[in-house]
This record gives sequence, structure tokens and C-alpha cells, in this order.
Amino acid sequence: MTDYDEQFLKRWEKKREAGMPKYLFSTGGIFALAAVFAFIVIELYNNSLKEVFSSGEAVERVITYFALGLAFGGVMWYLNNRKYEKLK
Repeated sequence: MTDYDEQFLKRWEKKREAGMPKYLFSTGGIFALAAVFAFIVIELYNNSLKEVFSSGEAVERVITYFALGLAFGGVMWYLNNRKYEKLK
């Protein structure tokens, strides 16, 4: 087992102890914030701030990105658990 694998096991054990909901919201939340920030920057290139936030699209995108972030967190949880079980 490499040093990287040992570090992964230690980090993942801590994250597993904290629980899946916390992992989903932290990982998914980071993804959602990054996506929303990127959306705002891209939209501000073509529209005013008022136009960006007054449209219903802004709310829809925030909800969509948050849902995608939770899904991303779920996939990462599964993959990391699988890797953890293989290394353990």
C-alpha cells in the first residue's frame, strides 16, 4: 500500500464518520456554488445584474445545480466507499 493510499484511508474514515448527509451537502454545495458563480459571470457578460436575477431562469438554475451537486456528491461517496473497501 502506498503513502497516498494510507492518507486516503485516514481522510475517508473521518469523512465516513461525519456521515453521508454532511458529505453530500459539503461536496454538492461546493459544486453548486461554483456552478452558480460561473453562471452569473457568464450571464453578466451579456446582461445587466438586474436582468440576470429578475429572470426565473436564475432560480431554476440554482435549484438544478444544487440537485446536480447532490448527485455528484452521491456518486463520489459511492466511489470513495468502493475504493476504501478495496484498500481496507
